[in-house]
Amino acid sequence: MSKETFYLYVQGIDFVVTPFRFIGNYQPDARVYFFPIFYGSGWITSWTWTYDVGIPYTANEMHLKQVVAKGWVKTEITGGQYWPCLVIRDNYTFSDNFGTNDLRWLYEWVVAGRFAGGNGIAAALSPNGASKDFIVVDKMLRMKSLNVPGWDLTCPVFDSTTVWTDTSFAGPYPVSSIITDPGGIGGDSLFYMVDSGSFTGVGHDSLWGDKYYFTIPEVASSCTISYYLWAEDSFSVVNSIDIWTTDPEAAPENNLITFVVTLTAVEEKWTRRVEQEALRVFPNPFSSSVRIDAGVAWDGGPARINIFDQAGRLVRTFNLAESPENSRGTTVHLSWTGTDELNRSVPSGMYFVTLEQPSSPITTHATKLVKIR
Repeated sequence: MSKETFYLYVQGIDFVVTPFRFIGNYQPDARVYFFPIFYGSGWITSWTWTYDVGIPYTANEMHLKQVVAKGWVKTEITGGQYWPCLVIRDNYTFSDNFGTNDLRWLYEWVVAGRFAGGNGIAAALSPNGASKDFIVVDKMLRMKSLNVPGWDLTCPVFDSTTVWTDTSFAGPYPVSSIITDPGGIGGDSLFYMVDSGSFTGVGHDSLWGDKYYFTIPEVASSCTISYYLWAEDSFSVVNSIDIWTTDPEAAPENNLITFVVTLTAVEEKWTRRVEQEALRVFPNPFSSSVRIDAGVAWDGGPARINIFDQAGRLVRTFNLAESPENSRGTTVHLSWTGTDELNRSVPSGMYFVTLEQPSSPITTHATKLVKIR
């Protein structure tokens, strides 16, 4: 967030000392907020108010603010969706010449964006003298209603996202999801994390209608993989509105899709890599049949082509036997009609094709394939 794109309108102090009413202690402006605001940032600001309306009035105010968390908020304006936000903790002191001496804590839920009037969702003010972990709220403040005619503030919707469960499959792991928005999708990514490492983001690598296909790379050893999908609509991109959504909701802070990969000792000692040049499929996507070209380097043993579904289940195997004419290496051609080992037609969706040579397990070639009806 930057100063030019951050606006917050909430009602704060509102009290009467007869015959005067004082309003506006908590009306944030550039003196209250220092930009950019980001998770972990903090600042101190203070000022003195002086009024002369027949009765002298002087007030002193100081705020020690820190962004302490990333959160999620859901209000009427978000259309029932969660929006990402920052949580600001404010150690707030206030005194005046009427004898007021307040020491309070204030928590604010703030959504980033470039639209005036809609960034501050709510704020909770503690009783005077409470600790930062207060559970009794003295005042709950909410933002003013946001009215921006013609603006699309709803996020994309995910449906039928692939959920991987525990597996012994070394990957790659295809993930697909139907992502829709009336105004179109402006940006999308899959974020994955191996064990307790950092998240890595990848864009979709293929698209069929509203169905987006992503790939989590294969792994070389047993591990835990966590992932989630992210998307924003075209309106947000064009208007630089930082509003987006995830699947599962409120990821990664609150929810993730997680599965465990358990490989055998033999698999773990292999250094596997994907080399699509050695394995070509076309047409892709396909409907009735697909041609598979495999560049095989014969080294004294047979090779095989395996076809897996999105869950890592083996669907079909083709054994490629060595012959005199291809003993020095060649490209093997075969056709797959989209059936399993029992000659049953497999459903439409994403499939994964691998070329394996047991006598040279150091390399496994792989590519993705999409079947449509």
